[in-house]
Amino acid sequence: MKMSLEEFRRIAVVPRKVAGFATVVGGILLLLLLNNARSAWESMDRNPGASFWDLFWTTTGTAGKTDPILIALVWGPVVLLPIILVLVVVDLLTHEGRVDKAYQRYLQDGWLAEQIPTGLTVKAGRAQIEVVVLSGPGQPASGLAEGVARVGARVSAMDKKQRRAWDAAVAGRVQTGFAVGELMPELPPMVFACARQGKTPHAIVIGGADGLTILAVKETPAVAPA
Repeated sequence: MKMSLEEFRRIAVVPRKVAGFATVVGGILLLLLLNNARSAWESMDRNPGASFWDLFWTTTGTAGKTDPILIALVWGPVVLLPIILVLVVVDLLTHEGRVDKAYQRYLQDGWLAEQIPTGLTVKAGRAQIEVVVLSGPGQPASGLAEGVARVGARVSAMDKKQRRAWDAAVAGRVQTGFAVGELMPELPPMVFACARQGKTPHAIVIGGADGLTILAVKETPAVAPA
């Protein structure tokens, strides 16, 4: 049984393309803009013949020459903030369409999965990532639990060299998801594993080995997992 479009829209966490990045960059640019405004205001007492805007737009350094760094600090926020704002607005306006497109893919080749903890973590960048196995059509969590436990026990018992090799092989694929294959021979080879998604025990899986998308869910769905 598949989720309705309304339920999918409500619980599926479909990543935004630029909003998160743009918010961070926009926040930095806004701080630079406000800092320049504060600096111009405080400089008015030392420059009685200059207006606030004269001081705000100045790009002359202490040596009396145009400073490229000041040009970037003064003009960068002014030019880039409107662009960032446009990108955020476009992202917000098109997000629902991307959610609906993901739903159509889910109807064609997707399922609701349970995330089965392996008890293992791998380092990806600076973060420790929890590795989970995903249930699937014909592979319910109850049927995979014993094999997953054996995976955790075997990998935990590896020596340091073996564990580093296993972690490296998993870390390169864990964020996007992968068929377990030879990395977890205790399980059917086309079962998928990935980094834990969200805070609920469920995830939405779309596609297969040739192209996998895994979405976190915000709350427990009404439909039963595969």
